[in-house]
Amino acid sequence: MRHKLSLLTDHAHAMVAYETLAQIILCLGFPEGNQFVEDVSFSAENLNILVALIRARHVLVEQTPYTFVHLSEYFEAVFADEEHKQQHLINISKEILGVKNQIYHFEYSIEIATRLKPRFKSFGLSFRDCLDLVVVSMSNAKFYISAKKAAIEACIASFDEDYIDLKGLQIHDIDSFVSYVENDTTYLDSLANQDLIQVYTREGKPIAIQRSATPVDFAYRIHTVLGNTCSQARVTRNYSREDEHSFDCELDYSLEDGDKVEIIKRADGVEKPNLAWCKFVVTPRAHDAIHAFWNKEHISRGNTLLKQAFGDCYLNGNKFKHISHCLHCGSIEELQQQLGAGEITIPVVKERVDQYSKFIHSKRKSSRFSRLAEIIQEQPQPPILGLSANTFLISTCCHPMPGEEICGVLGKRATYIHSANCSKIARLDITERKWLNWNTDKCTAVLKVRIKDRDDITRCLLNKMVEHRVDVNLLNLSSAPSLFPSAERTSFANICVLFESMPRLRALLEDIENIQDVMQVKVRKIFPGESVYKNPPESLRI
Repeated sequence: MRHKLSLLTDHAHAMVAYETLAQIILCLGFPEGNQFVEDVSFSAENLNILVALIRARHVLVEQTPYTFVHLSEYFEAVFADEEHKQQHLINISKEILGVKNQIYHFEYSIEIATRLKPRFKSFGLSFRDCLDLVVVSMSNAKFYISAKKAAIEACIASFDEDYIDLKGLQIHDIDSFVSYVENDTTYLDSLANQDLIQVYTREGKPIAIQRSATPVDFAYRIHTVLGNTCSQARVTRNYSREDEHSFDCELDYSLEDGDKVEIIKRADGVEKPNLAWCKFVVTPRAHDAIHAFWNKEHISRGNTLLKQAFGDCYLNGNKFKHISHCLHCGSIEELQQQLGAGEITIPVVKERVDQYSKFIHSKRKSSRFSRLAEIIQEQPQPPILGLSANTFLISTCCHPMPGEEICGVLGKRATYIHSANCSKIARLDITERKWLNWNTDKCTAVLKVRIKDRDDITRCLLNKMVEHRVDVNLLNLSSAPSLFPSAERTSFANICVLFESMPRLRALLEDIENIQDVMQVKVRKIFPGESVYKNPPESLRI
């Protein structure tokens, strides 16, 4: 059994049904606790073997966006008054659900699962089982582990449509999966034919890796950060034998079966892999990790070069999208990457910008109407007739809203806008008040909401605003500073909303405060009209 487990690599992807996965996590979290999930039958010995396979990363559990949510809800229900146990199991869930299904399409999966629901129901299966199998058909998983093995196999055998392709997928429960690993050599032999060798970590843990792999491949096989920081390696040949001996080697050294490998990190601890390593690494994981690191570095450097040359304007409008395509880059991000890598230079980009500007200038000059339309578009209509946006301030004593009668009182800095029946201006002479008219029917409120971090809190927040039929513009989401370490992390959300009256805004604020995990909501400022909503200044994002 030990030899077979050493041959299992990260090719052994599996999706696990919600109930079975909950049982596995309970076993991982409380190995002595005898916690059992209803309707999940298994041998205790086989459960322990499967847990060992997952813990050793011989079997990798794929996750979907809803997997973690369902597990969290289950643990909160079972351990309702024991928050420390809930958190312990949630942390284990995060640890073992480390393989994300990158090809998961939620809307498409729901549509297909809805079509197949009647057939699954006829075999006693739930909609969640149906959705799981639709998702697993689009994943890298070779196994689906569920306590409803017999019903699922019977249901799949009855398929006569090509909605989902489950050919080659093996359906198991806990006992049959462990039995397959122990007795059926078909899958293990296919892995053995990939010409793998077995090397050991500094602690003596066996690792299966491709023959001719280098210490760099080994480092990335353990962890991406270890690969990014490695500088040298120490190899122990004939590990655990009488003629065992150790020596330092270069990073392009070819490892042999039975070697024990110790990775020596860079002295400064900086993550900076050498791009030249790609010439001798043999595993796709190492090759992809090196390229991913440098692709990110080049994008960051290209972003800096563009900002130095053009400021932040290159991120707005269609100018640089057009220039990116002219330089055979599919997007601005690819333009940044090629600039950072030195494949394109700033003078070349400036030349294209000049050509674009001349073309646009000639096009505008040929059409006076288009120029006039552009000016009108650049200068939005003021929210109050006869006053430009920078010459008035809304009074905070009465907060006049669109639709109310208003008048202006000339002050030292600006014209102050009051409600026509405001008590503060009732004593003023009529000649000191100027009757004005609104040019809009909406106002923009900038809200600052403090929330606890959880997966769907932002979605709940925005859905609540949509229920009130207000337009929403989420400016940013940032972590809240904390003076003391805490298990509960919080964030601030700055949000612009369009509203028509103060009662509607107050009702919205009250409903937001009632959302679970919303700690505080306050109005930062109110602006008449939609100009701030459409183009909020940078100061509102802080």
